[in-house]
Amino acid sequence: MLTAGAASAATVTIHTTPCGTRTDFFKIWYSNGTKTVCYASDGGVPVDYSGVTKITTGNNSGNFEQYINGSGGYLYFTHYQTLIPAHPAYVYYITISGR
Repeated sequence: MLTAGAASAATVTIHTTPCGTRTDFFKIWYSNGTKTVCYASDGGVPVDYSGVTKITTGNNSGNFEQYINGSGGYLYFTHYQTLIPAHPAYVYYITISGR
């Protein structure tokens, strides 16, 4: 007798990854530019980065939520952009939705 089993597929969602020298990751310079973190894969995640001075989007599109000088909002991005806020920002949510 044969039985059908449920197919199990691992789903990769947004996650941090070592930046190295790669330029295709979504990368944030925070803590007034003294630290960096990189994200890969699609999905959304709450984050807590203050003192953001630069973001490079790599081979990604999506949006992130931020506060700059008390004003909040979404910032949409596409592939290979460099974003430099006029004042250090606080980033609290990242969504990568495609490549």
